[in-house]
This record gives sequence, C-alpha cells and structure tokens, in this order.
Amino acid sequence: MSNHWEKKLYENFEIKASLKSLDGEFDLNFFAHSNDGKYVMKVMRIGCHADLINMQCAAIRLLEGKNLCTPEIIPTNSGADFASINDEKGNLRLVWVIKAKSGICYSGVEPRSEDFINDLGSKIGEIDNALKQFDHPYLDRDFKWNLMKSDWISDYLDLISDNKRKDIIISIIEEYQSILHEARKLPHFAIHNDLNDYNILVTSDDHDGVLVSGIIDFGDMVRSPHVCELAIACAYIVLDQANPIKIIANLVAAYHKKNQLKEKDLDLLFIFLKMRLAVSVINSTMMAKENPDDPYITISQGPAWRFLEQEFDPNIVLAKLRIACGFEVIKNSKRILAYLNKNCGKFSNIFNCDLVHAPMVDLSVFGTVIPENPFNLTSSEATKIGADINVDYWLGFWGEPRLIYTSHEFRTGKYNNSNRRSIHLGIDIFTNSGHKISAPLHGIVRTVENRKSQLDYGGIVILEHSNNHGDKFYSLYGHLNPSVVDELSVGQIIEKGEVFCELGSSNNNGGWAPHLHLQLSLSLECMDNNWPGVADPDEMNFWGKICPNPASLLNLPDNKTHYKKIDEKDILEKRKNNFGSNLKLSYGNPLMFGRGWKHYLFDQMGRTYLDAYNNVPHV
Repeated sequence: MSNHWEKKLYENFEIKASLKSLDGEFDLNFFAHSNDGKYVMKVMRIGCHADLINMQCAAIRLLEGKNLCTPEIIPTNSGADFASINDEKGNLRLVWVIKAKSGICYSGVEPRSEDFINDLGSKIGEIDNALKQFDHPYLDRDFKWNLMKSDWISDYLDLISDNKRKDIIISIIEEYQSILHEARKLPHFAIHNDLNDYNILVTSDDHDGVLVSGIIDFGDMVRSPHVCELAIACAYIVLDQANPIKIIANLVAAYHKKNQLKEKDLDLLFIFLKMRLAVSVINSTMMAKENPDDPYITISQGPAWRFLEQEFDPNIVLAKLRIACGFEVIKNSKRILAYLNKNCGKFSNIFNCDLVHAPMVDLSVFGTVIPENPFNLTSSEATKIGADINVDYWLGFWGEPRLIYTSHEFRTGKYNNSNRRSIHLGIDIFTNSGHKISAPLHGIVRTVENRKSQLDYGGIVILEHSNNHGDKFYSLYGHLNPSVVDELSVGQIIEKGEVFCELGSSNNNGGWAPHLHLQLSLSLECMDNNWPGVADPDEMNFWGKICPNPASLLNLPDNKTHYKKIDEKDILEKRKNNFGSNLKLSYGNPLMFGRGWKHYLFDQMGRTYLDAYNNVPHV
C-alpha cells in the first residue's frame, strides 16, 4: 500500500519520501521522511466530504504565524490544499499533506510538570481566542463528538455489562442533561474539539523542560462553548494522574490568562469533562464490538474508567477552579469576610473573658519538640501540650504547621514521608476543662456529635450563621464535653451570647490537653463529614480561603493569631553572610530544614523528606 501512496505523494506534491503508517480511527495517515524534510500524508476515508478538509485548512491558515505550534499545510503542485487521488482499488480519496511537527505524543510523558501544564493551557487559550473570528458551515454538522450533543449515548447503555459502571454513566448523563439548557446560552465558537493526548506533541530539553511543540488534527472541529474545549483537554490530561484536580486547576488557570472564562463556564466544566469520558468509553465499546482487533479504539478506555470510578467532591472541584481563575472561592465570600471584619469587637465573648492579652504560643514544626517521634504523638504528649505555660488562657495560631498530627488519617499517601495534613485551620484556646462556651453571634445548630476516636474532636458543634445579606457561614467548636449531644439538637437556635456547651477534659475530648478548637468555614458543601481541622501545606491556597482565620469571632485582629512563617530569603541571606563561598547550594530553590529525626528531615511546613545527603548544608 505504501508504495502506491509514495508514488502519489511525489506525483501530486513533488515530495519523494518513504512512508510509514500511523494510527488513525478512520483515515490512512503516513509519516513521510524525505531528504527535504518530514511530512504527514493524510489519505481521507472513502466518501469524505471536501468541506471537512476545507474547514481544517482554513482554520490552520488562520492560525499560521501566531507561534501556536499548529501544522503547516503543504499545497499540491497546482497550489490547492488537497488532491483527489484513486487508491489501489480505484476508490477516489481526498489527500492532503502537512509538515510534520517535532516531538512525541504527550501520552508518553511522565511526570507532567506544572510548566508543561501551564504551556499547554496557554496554547489552547490562545488558539481558542484566535478562532473566535473563524467561521465555516461544516462546524455545524451532525457529529457524535460534539459535546453539546452527547446524550446520544443514552441509547447504548446496555453495552456496559458492569452494573456499577453503568450506574456511573447514568449519573453523568443526568448531571449533563441538568446543565445543558444553561450551556446552550453560552457563546458558541469554533473549537479544536479533540485535544487528547495523541493530538498534542511535546519536546524536552535540559533548559526549558517539557513544552508543547505541536497541536495537530483539527478534523473534529465544531462550534461549541469554549468550556467544552477546555473540558475535553482536561479529560485526557488527568488520566492516571496522582493529583488530577490540581492538574485541571493549573490548566484552567493558564487558559484563563489567554482566553478569559466566566463563572458559569466553571460551573459546567467538570460535568462536561466527565461527559466527554463517558462518550469515549461508550464509543470505544461500540467500536470494539465492530473491530475487536483494533487496539487504537480502546486505547484510553482503561484510564477513563479509572478516573470515572473515583469519587470527587464537585463543590471542592468548583471552588478550586474558581480560585485558579481569580474568582471568589465561593460566591459572596468577600461579603461574608467584610461582615466579619466590620463586626470584629462586637461579637459576644466565647469565653467569659477578653482574650486580647492572651499569649500566642508556638506549636509549629520549628517551635516545639513535641512529639519526640514526629510520626507518633503519644497519649501522654497530647495531654501535656502547654503544661509548662502558667496562664489562664493561651492561644494556638491559625495557619500554623505542626507535627502533632501523626495518625495515618492525616497522611495523603501510605509512606511516612508522604505528604500529610499539618497546617492548622483553626485557633486553639487552651484553658482548664469545664469552662462554659457562648455563641459569638446568633446561630443554628447544624451538627452536634461525639467523635470518640483517640486524637479526634471529642464533642463537636457546628453552628450556621448569616450576614445581613443572608450569606451563610459556619463556626465549629471542637474538643467539647460530649454531654453536649444530649443538650443540643440539629436545627436548634442559639442566641448571641448564649452558653451552649462546655470545654471537655483529656478524658473525653479526644485525648488532648483541654482546649477549644475554633474554626470558621465559608461553605458547608466543601467540608466533608470529618470537617478537617488541618490541611496539606500544598492545599492551603484552597483550605485557607474556605476556612479563613476566625480571629474576628474572638474579637481579635487577624495579625495576632495568623502564623507567620520564617522568611526563607532572610535565611538565605544570613547563610550567605556566614558560610564560606565554597559551600554552594545545589538547588535554585533550596530546601530549608529545621528538624530531623533518624533518617527524616522536616521543612517548616511539615513536609517530610528522606535524608539521603552526606552534607546537609549543601541542600
């Protein structure tokens, strides 16, 4: 076959080259290597409409010269974009040629660095922005890969034999149908529509790392909202990735800088992402029945199912996307914070005292040697935190990195040196057990429980509050006397200044030295049933906005209770002034350790590292 097309390539394009077959779902694609360069010869399926090529060529020519890594069209000998050529069996085929882009498919690239994700998001955003002025009638054809017309898969659910997987697809279709009306109101533009991991090429070098070198195959172009383009790109780049939501947020942030999204786009994005994968698995299942020996058809089905079978909190996903684009973490969060700041000093005292002079005590990674073993806080250590502090009340910082959270539940991986949740999301008020606690403002009981596990909350109450606009926010009170579960009920109104609970003791508050954990949240939807009181340091951009400093509820300024991390630039300057110039740092962004235990090292945010160096000052 290739001998025939090698001859036709030379006759019609004056390119003398050897051909190598490339994968394709419907068309014949050949890699052409000649002395003059490298090309891709595209032999379209029998009966292909000429408008499909005309549309692609017109779009590609519009994007030429914009440094967007798109292909270059090689005209025929007569100057046309494509030629009509008979194949070996006499069937008329439309044939066109593009200059090959350097690089490999990003499907083979691991790990996918943040720089690469940013580059890809920027390129897609620029392409979509440029294509706003593009129009072609073939964009509006009936096409199964048009994400705005994807509910056709409802008719093929019986192809999924696994009932759990079928239920996943049904749920996705229901979500999709619930938002389709709103999506149709969005502006529609020409989009690439198939930015999967085989249509994006990358190159790598020691200086620039992995960057996009080619965005190819415009054959699936349709007219659709830009959020569909982004959802499709996200759907493929997250497959089999350890932190898919972070990758999505980074891609969306980079795209947004080049082609601004609206809040409504973000409301729809994750649903469209899942729907694209649902279409993919249904389509590949259909095609596999027809072509059981074709591996190209089912190539992404396994990774797609592995993603769809994961459970993601859609509220958290949306909040992270909003942050990535510079929007409020939740709608009206600025109004809530303004209300809290305005009323700071007017709230009722939670304890029967003024805490303005209560000392702040450092429980950070660098501030205390508790626990002795950073992977095992003993019961004795937990009950003696602050035992040497001789005051009636003292406070623990919001945003403080601590090593006292040592159980497996705080780790995000299975190893000791896996990331763990270490950043405190509340303010601790340490005092004697039995102290009465009053509501700082009018509230409604939303949760009242006794969490009995060692080093859990013990008695816990969550109150719902509203500002003068009706925007809801929530306050949590942890380490209470568990008798509160017999005294309060969900839905009960608590008036401003009303005593509603008391502080627990080490025997009933989760095993801690007596203290109140006070936490603020701007959203109940983003908090799971465990209501996390500490966060992974790499997630603080999110959790710090959802659970901001609750100092105002204590009638205290934020700067009193907000933990101030050590400025690493100052440490670097001191190092420069005190170390010999022969002791050079090995990294552009050097690590700063402040504690070690056996073969582990800890940075100031509580991240754990294996000590694999002979000479720590060089780190």
